[in-house]
Amino acid sequence: MQVAERPIDRTEIYICDEFFITGTAAEVTAVTRVDHRPIGSGKMGPVTTQLRQVFADVVYGRNPEYQHWNLPVYTQEPAAAR
Repeated sequence: MQVAERPIDRTEIYICDEFFITGTAAEVTAVTRVDHRPIGSGKMGPVTTQLRQVFADVVYGRNPEYQHWNLPVYTQEPAAAR
């Protein structure tokens, strides 16, 4: 598979097999319709599905190769009484 970054025309979106967006809040989100037209089968495709799973495994520390990217921000100790 080859990946290219470039501007696209709206008509290219209508005929693509899969379409997803990424972002801090969106993480990896499938886009299944544009302008009321289905993208591909109208369901999340295999590439997006696999990418979502890899992303979740890395973010939640389930992939040992990338555990060093995660820094725990919680503690197992109870909070001190006030």
